[in-house]
Amino acid sequence: MNQINFNQVGGFPLSTNILAKLQTAFSIFNALGNIVGELTIISGCEVAGDNVGNGVVYINGEVLEFRGGLAQTKVIIKEDTENLTFQNGNSYPSIKTRYVTFGTGVGAINWVDFKRGFPTKNIPAAFAGKVDNTTLDAVILRIDELEKKNAVFQTDGGMILWNKPANLIPDGWAEVVNWRGRMPIGWNPDDANLDTVGETGGAKTAVVSIPVSGYGVGADSGGNPSGQLLVSSGAAENGEFLESVKKASSAPVGATVNHMNPYRVVLFIEYIE
Repeated sequence: MNQINFNQVGGFPLSTNILAKLQTAFSIFNALGNIVGELTIISGCEVAGDNVGNGVVYINGEVLEFRGGLAQTKVIIKEDTENLTFQNGNSYPSIKTRYVTFGTGVGAINWVDFKRGFPTKNIPAAFAGKVDNTTLDAVILRIDELEKKNAVFQTDGGMILWNKPANLIPDGWAEVVNWRGRMPIGWNPDDANLDTVGETGGAKTAVVSIPVSGYGVGADSGGNPSGQLLVSSGAAENGEFLESVKKASSAPVGATVNHMNPYRVVLFIEYIE
């Protein structure tokens, strides 16, 4: 911090220039507000019923007095100017007092946006029991670890199952639309059907079929298919088969069969913000 040595023999040459330097030295303290951050209650502003007490707040890089009163939804920065009479007899605006209070107008700020700060030395206590020790370094390491674990969501590509309606998907997340009606299967570079990530395939149903050679579908006395599978025990003669057996399945040959496993419909969602 800059200093001025007043205590010297010979009479210190106090002037408006010296006073201006003092004011400049004081203004550097505004930077300390960055420790708690923008729109922060540094001290005071205690709530008592419908009223808020006096205090100190930090707005737009400036530490300002807060003059409380009956709580309202917005606050505003005000500036009162006091004139002083100079030696030449003229009056000039000389003292400017800036403060924050409840009110509306240009530049008004929502009071609810102000958060109360706390001493940085209390950070370890705030995280006590949540980290291996109570040092700030441990907190930072813990955050780094959590960021790595969540990287699959932050960089896209990671999905999770959502078991509630689409209109209840949390902010910052969205449905992965191209996964509708599909289930995942593991990538396999040795399988031509599974060697490309994002490749699709498969079907919900299959058509019942049988090999052509040595098999046929039996007919009833009217010449209509009987739903029986005829299996030849030897070479067919005159288009006839020597024996018939019923199919193992209840569906006739050529029918469409649903082969889906028991399922529950969910949404695939991904982090987008």
